Amino acid sequence: MMWLWIMLGVVVGLVGLAYLLLPLLIKAQMVFRLDRGPVDVDPATLAAEDAMHFGRVGQSLATRGYAPVGVYRLEEMVPRTRMTFALFRHPTAHTEAMATAMRSDPPEGAEPQPPKYGVELSSELRDGREINTNNLTDSVSADQNPEKSTWVFPEESDAAALLELHDAICAELAGGTSFEKARADQPVDAWLVAQLRKEMDRKVERGYWTAEQGPTETVYRMTLKGAYVNTWGELPPFKGWRRTRMLRRAEKMRERLGFRRGL
Repeated sequence: MMWLWIMLGVVVGLVGLAYLLLPLLIKAQMVFRLDRGPVDVDPATLAAEDAMHFGRVGQSLATRGYAPVGVYRLEEMVPRTRMTFALFRHPTAHTEAMATAMRSDPPEGAEPQPPKYGVELSSELRDGREINTNNLTDSVSADQNPEKSTWVFPEESDAAALLELHDAICAELAGGTSFEKARADQPVDAWLVAQLRKEMDRKVERGYWTAEQGPTETVYRMTLKGAYVNTWGELPPFKGWRRTRMLRRAEKMRERLGFRRGL
């Protein structure tokens, strides 16, 4: 029996050590380079899976009057992560629509993770609040800004149905405040960098990141607070608790609005 307790103590100690040291490793590696903005991507060069995903989203959103703006890629903004996205805009609506394809860039010899595909819809209120609706379960970070209200419905694969749900959430939460109109004439790179800068600067104000202005770019680095909050937020049991709470909250909103699953 004593050996059992000793082994249990060793396991608990190792797990505790990992929880203490892993955030420090993440802090050393996590660098967000804001000014390395999106680059144009020729759709003909896309992987077949990515092209199919963007095509399905585009066809669905076309039924709601959205048209494609272009395909872009973010590279080296976050270490070992590559995001390709197709942006869609409506001539008069306040919602920006995006189809995303996330791929990891593993170290040499490591197996790459399967790509993650999603749809993201975002509207900004004139009082500074943002309403985001998507079907990506990893879209809410533990250090998310309180001004950003994110609603995740992983079972909603149809972009038009997700947009209808997003519009209803916007109407529910706006409380009479008007929305900022999407700037159809604004270059995508300028729009995206401005949105990211605003979000990251708010995290700096809350103590999760620091900002360093270099001669050619802005570099954001995690603080100790940010490293521990974000790393623990992705580890058990905290990740499971966060996910359950996030999905329950979204389901309650769906029920309040009278939407069925898989609309």
